[in-house]
Amino acid sequence: MNKIFEQLLAIDNSPEMQQAISTGIFYVEAISTMCGYSIGSMGDDLPNVYPTKELAEKDNQEMIENHLQQIEDGERDEGDEWEGEVMECRWDGSENMSLYSDGHLIATDSWKSLAGL
Repeated sequence: MNKIFEQLLAIDNSPEMQQAISTGIFYVEAISTMCGYSIGSMGDDLPNVYPTKELAEKDNQEMIENHLQQIEDGERDEGDEWEGEVMECRWDGSENMSLYSDGHLIATDSWKSLAGL
C-alpha cells in the first residue's frame, strides 16, 4: 500500500475507507473554478476524499446550509450561490485522479492540483 493511502487510513480506518482504497472509488465535493476543479484538502498533504457518496453528500449539505446561513447573516451577497457538487473520484493513489459526474469523465488532473496543494 502506498504512503498516501496509509495516511488516509490513519485518519479513517473504517471498513468504508478500506473498501474505497481497495476499489479506487472515492467521492469528493468538487467546485468548478476558472482553473479547473477544486476538491480541497485535509491538512497539508491529503486530498479531501470520502469513502462513500452518502458521506460526501452529507458534508455537501452542511456546506450548503452554512452558505445559506452566511447569506442570512450578511456575510455573503444575496445572489451568491453554493457551487459545490458531489462527484465520483477514481484514484489508485498515483499522481492523477479522475472526476466523474453521472458516469461521465469530467476532469483528470494531479491530486495535488485538485486539492490545492
